[in-house]
Amino acid sequence: MSAKQYPFIDVAVHERVRLPFARGEAVVLFSKDMARVLWSNGRGAALFGQDNIYDFLDAGPDRTDVAFRQLAATARQTQAPGERRSFLMRIGNGFRSVPVNATVENVTIRPGEEAILFSAPVAADRQGQQDIAAAMLAGFDDPDTHMAVLDGDGAVVAASEGFDSLAINPQTRRSLVEAAGRSAERLVKRPIATGRGHLPAAIGRISSDPALHLLFAVETILGHLDPHEAEAPAEDAEIVAEAVETPEDVATAGQEIAVEDIVDITGATAEEPAETVWANSEEAPEADAETTPAAEETDVALENEAVEQESGFLFNPQGRPIRFVWKIDAEGRFSEISDEFAAAVGPQAAAISGQRFTDVARRFDLDPEGRIGDLLRRRDTWSGKTILWPVEGTNLVVPVDLAALPTYSRNREFDGFRGFGIVRIADAVADPHARGLTLSDTIDTHEAPVEESFMRGRF
Repeated sequence: MSAKQYPFIDVAVHERVRLPFARGEAVVLFSKDMARVLWSNGRGAALFGQDNIYDFLDAGPDRTDVAFRQLAATARQTQAPGERRSFLMRIGNGFRSVPVNATVENVTIRPGEEAILFSAPVAADRQGQQDIAAAMLAGFDDPDTHMAVLDGDGAVVAASEGFDSLAINPQTRRSLVEAAGRSAERLVKRPIATGRGHLPAAIGRISSDPALHLLFAVETILGHLDPHEAEAPAEDAEIVAEAVETPEDVATAGQEIAVEDIVDITGATAEEPAETVWANSEEAPEADAETTPAAEETDVALENEAVEQESGFLFNPQGRPIRFVWKIDAEGRFSEISDEFAAAVGPQAAAISGQRFTDVARRFDLDPEGRIGDLLRRRDTWSGKTILWPVEGTNLVVPVDLAALPTYSRNREFDGFRGFGIVRIADAVADPHARGLTLSDTIDTHEAPVEESFMRGRF
């Protein structure tokens, strides 16, 4: 399998991972060849000498350590999914080492993707529910990510330092717990109402007896998700098991993803609409949208009906706005883009991982005046930029509103950008160049695979 990192909470609810995780054990997911760390909990990172999960993902274990060499040798004996081996591993405990019964198992994380799951009990004393809950939250240090472990009624068993400041009401927490219980995947992702506006959140059901649920909520400078919508009554806040689905009126035409919106809990609208970067300036629509509807620009029957491609991609021009997240590394390459983007524009149209923004912009004519490129070079926070992205298998483009903020390593070195976007599907217009119909001819098949990681401070 390729060396990927996986969303923390997605792995935490995996049927093989959640069992040792719920027991408070050290848990680490390695690539099948043991060359990379794909996922870890806090105790797993600590076992291999790192206080922070992300440092452990970057550095990996000390490969000269006797314990790791023993672990790697045992892992090589598990060649097929479901095979597992137990072995005696000595771990440091103060000035002495203590033997523990560790386990390695070949597991299937996703269809066709195998990994090695390592787990070992590391607690010296008997653990209570609160001790285990606190251990689930260990190893994170991103101040934007707030976490809690909830019981079966939505009560907080343990929480990160800033979680209480979100003021998530008990009924919202209880609704999330109930939704996770209904989900076959044991996982729900969606925006939730907080005292700081609607924020992206995820909850996973880790254990049924006792009932323990892991909740993440992310506060970001990019703004809360529903700045123009008053908080819905709790009885109407139906929690669905779909990834980050928002009301239809969240991202209407011209709405900007504003950095300033994060401080506006009352929901005042932005004074100016987002700036749209058109493929060619002479093709920009007139100010009056009624004079240039997409129906007048194209005679393609894609306008008012869903179109399904051979790849299985289904484009629905009347769909809701879709939110997604993305990252660009310090070299200007897309290092991750969430699956929601591919669901909106098609997997071929979204196949940009490992490619430089400048190359993608040139191929799709996204940034003809170089405005976004200039913003990326400045390494500063920006928002309110809209580009037009081709839709796979159609002659349409959809407006994509973008915002981003720079990220830095623990040594304060520039690490790239973390971005947020909204695909306004219902506002699709005709593309005179019909790039969506020729995507298979423009995709660079020589790009190296890169990590698809949500791990850094996200879920």
